Amino acid sequence: MQVFQPSATFGRIVSSVCEAPCEAGCKLSELNSGINIRRLERASVMYGQYNQKKRFFISKKNKKTAVIGEDLFCLSAAYELAKKGYDVDVFSEYGALGESLDETLKGRVSREDILADMDIFKDMPVVFHFNRAPSKQSVEEILTTHEAVVLEQKIFASLFADGEIDAQTLQTSVDKIFTRKETSLPIIGAIADGKKAATTVDRTLQGVSVLEGRKNEGSYETTLYTSLDGVAPDKPVVPKGKEYTKEEAVEETQRCIHCECLECVKGCAYLKHYKSYPKKYVREIYNNLSIAAGHHTANTMINSCALCGQCKNICPFGLDMSMVCHLARQTMVETAKMPPSAHEFALLDMEHANGEEYFLAKHQSGTDKSSYLFFPGCQFGAIAPQTLQAIYADLSGRLKGGVGLMLGCCGIMANWAGQEAMFDRALQRLKEQWEELGKPTIVTACTMCNSVFEEFTEMKTVTIWQVLKEIGLPPGVTATSLEKAAIFDACGARDDEESRKIVRDMARQLGYEVHDLKYNHETSPCCGYGGLAAFANRQVAREMTDFAAGLDEAPYLTYCINCRDRVGREKSANHVLELIYGKDDIDSPSLSQRRYNRAKVKKQLLEEVWKESVMEKQNEIQITLHEGVEALLDERMILEEDIIKVIEQAEKTKCAILDRKTNHLIASRRVGNVTFWVEYEKENEQYRIYRAYSHRMMVEEA
Repeated sequence: MQVFQPSATFGRIVSSVCEAPCEAGCKLSELNSGINIRRLERASVMYGQYNQKKRFFISKKNKKTAVIGEDLFCLSAAYELAKKGYDVDVFSEYGALGESLDETLKGRVSREDILADMDIFKDMPVVFHFNRAPSKQSVEEILTTHEAVVLEQKIFASLFADGEIDAQTLQTSVDKIFTRKETSLPIIGAIADGKKAATTVDRTLQGVSVLEGRKNEGSYETTLYTSLDGVAPDKPVVPKGKEYTKEEAVEETQRCIHCECLECVKGCAYLKHYKSYPKKYVREIYNNLSIAAGHHTANTMINSCALCGQCKNICPFGLDMSMVCHLARQTMVETAKMPPSAHEFALLDMEHANGEEYFLAKHQSGTDKSSYLFFPGCQFGAIAPQTLQAIYADLSGRLKGGVGLMLGCCGIMANWAGQEAMFDRALQRLKEQWEELGKPTIVTACTMCNSVFEEFTEMKTVTIWQVLKEIGLPPGVTATSLEKAAIFDACGARDDEESRKIVRDMARQLGYEVHDLKYNHETSPCCGYGGLAAFANRQVAREMTDFAAGLDEAPYLTYCINCRDRVGREKSANHVLELIYGKDDIDSPSLSQRRYNRAKVKKQLLEEVWKESVMEKQNEIQITLHEGVEALLDERMILEEDIIKVIEQAEKTKCAILDRKTNHLIASRRVGNVTFWVEYEKENEQYRIYRAYSHRMMVEEA
């Protein structure tokens, strides 16, 4: 009723004799169990609180229109013109309203239903003139007193035999006259054409285009895709009488599958989180970018997308929310609407990876030329530094021509943040170092880094998987006893079919019986790290991780170190390279531990491979974390080095707040755009941290 009543003109007539073309379009018809829509419409009239009369605010137009005839086409046109604010004169050869319909619909629609449907003209600016048989002379007279005339089709055919009709607009070759062409749908088609004619009349009288925006007017094939996977066919409810009882109508209604596409929403925790449709998201994003000043409500939504492109590959029509959100981020940066807090931590982390503590670019020890350059990426060094060293040692020993090493970040974080200038600078630095090393072939251990280099640079790359396929697994690597595992595909490998295949073949070599997840290859979901979701919206990122981890009960094999890290927090997950080279690194290091790992792996490589002495950075302030604080720091994206800076300042200035209940000190310090607060106490020569938090505000000194 809520759908039928507001949209149907002459609902009682329609529900009795409509040709119901919509029933053939019902998705369940593909299973030979389509919904009996016409009977349900009739039931809504019979049992619902049906009141066809509607309230309108009518903006009066100072022009008169006329309708000649009283079939459903003419009555529909008259009603729609009146809604648009025109005074409408209806000329009928019959003696009373509804007589024409009573004659043409006799035996199919009751007199009571016809008269009830005619009530919609009460209080509308429509005047009926009865017993006015049409003639060419009378039509010409009406044309002189009215701006436009809608003519019943059979009257037009008899009076203007040579007249032509435009099927799209219902304009005719006779000036100011509009009519329809006969169709195979005399009932519902006539009502729809009445609406169409009224639209054309309105646009004509207002002097605007009669065609603009009418491509999908009336009946047309939509792009809606609804999967029938898992939908079992059932039989339509057969009424015991002529029409449904109320109970039968409810039973038939409950068979409806509520056709919605939602294919991308089913596979994406981000889209699912906001509980709507991509089309609505696009509109919200557009509106958000259009706001000159004030509250930008869609900022968080825009910054929560993983930018992984999964939706594009799932969508039957290729709608790409990642492209929309990425362009929105770039626009927000360009127009200074991007909140500084959105991606700051991630961008500072990128700068750290390309800074003094981690960045490195060298030829293989003992050589001055490199045929290859191993680039593990910023997160491999942060999460699995020991595996990184084992890979480099193997490649250095088995690849000919020298294997250089470059530690750093490809800049994807800046790209994800919409910071194009920062992204270009990061890539330019890598390119310059690559050129200084003689433009060797880059061996990537990160599929995302590989895709960045391929898309945005001319640097020649090859994945670690392609190399290992060529030279084989390291000596001594043996297959385990047969184990079952599911392959979790990386976002960065969506366009890398070769690497996806090699990983599966290699997992089998290692003794695994592998299978694919429901979403795999090009449609694999993000683990929650991509697109900076893990930094901009921790809750959505957790939901992404939970969704990814919950796709299968089997242990996962990954070939992205971030996927292993995030999914591994929820279930058993291994990176294939860790299976090959051994796993000596701790699972799921904290944010502070990642920074430490990067510095440590660079120091170890320089000392052990290049035999260079490296001074280790020492902090005068030594801290220990109270139980639960490490998890708290990760959740709030606070580093131990930030805490140390707060305590250093407090000790130097002797400025802190004493909590007399706990005897703890509370101090603050602004570092960059963030003010950090730390609760601590001194224990011997160390400081125990009980709590820390941060916010983006300036604390003015007294």
